[in-house]
Amino acid sequence: MTPSTAHRTLTLLARQEMLEQDLESNRYRLGIEFYRLAHQATSRFQIANVAQEILEDLVLAVNETAYLIAYHRARKRMLIMVKVDCDHPVRHSIETHRWVRVYPNATGIALLAFLPEHDQQELLTEMLLPDHNRRSNRHEIDAVVKRARERGYAVARSIPYADYYAVAAPVFGPKGDLLAIVNVAIPDQRFIEEDEMLVAQKVIECAELVSNQLN
Repeated sequence: MTPSTAHRTLTLLARQEMLEQDLESNRYRLGIEFYRLAHQATSRFQIANVAQEILEDLVLAVNETAYLIAYHRARKRMLIMVKVDCDHPVRHSIETHRWVRVYPNATGIALLAFLPEHDQQELLTEMLLPDHNRRSNRHEIDAVVKRARERGYAVARSIPYADYYAVAAPVFGPKGDLLAIVNVAIPDQRFIEEDEMLVAQKVIECAELVSNQLN
């Protein structure tokens, strides 16, 4: 970077209060706007620290792998923020801290049920792309979304991992906005329909605890 370019860049950052200049030394330091944005970002991802212990308690209660999953509206992708494994040798496992597509599975249905309407429509359009979708019937998706909204959780066969079921519930921020989804993934051979309500209640309680800690 040439000296003139560096000067223009520093001047622009100073105007935006990302940097401020010490009048005595003429050196630059981080400005108030930088700290404001950094605090905002830290608060957004503080959820992972808050959720870790609560998810560990959830796994102890249901003995299945649990996740905290955030949704990025611009990317229309999910970020696996926290994973707590169960002690079964056969268990669901997805790598954390990577972006993944949203499918019409339990997490995707929970997102559709509790996102604002505009975001719901954009996400639904993405879900209905041919390479994403195994629930090609829009009316079927609408029906399970409505049911999830009424019950406070979603349950569905995992997509693209068809040999798992998942139960998912929403985590809300202080303003009532959807921040993340708590998800428990259960292999087919251990999923018992009669136990669905019990598992769902534990997942809902976990999601509410995380929400309350953030509020």
